[in-house]
Amino acid sequence: MQGEQRRQTAMGPKNYGIPPCNYERTDDQGFYILEVTPRIKINSCRGRIWVDGQDFAVGAWKANQPKTPRGGRSEMPSRHL
Repeated sequence: MQGEQRRQTAMGPKNYGIPPCNYERTDDQGFYILEVTPRIKINSCRGRIWVDGQDFAVGAWKANQPKTPRGGRSEMPSRHL
């Protein structure tokens, strides 16, 4: 069961829609901003990912946690630039 859940929530085009992204530039760096939307409703996150425009490393993210067993949602910790 756990392996199936990992497969269903793995980041990729099968499980998440990632439309064409925006590009933002700060003083010394540029970032691609990806809007991540789950294609399935089971334990999936929705949010944004900032990717470095030079080395493509994840610079920051902000996402909503999947629903809790009680049905609520909470904010995931964000990593800021």
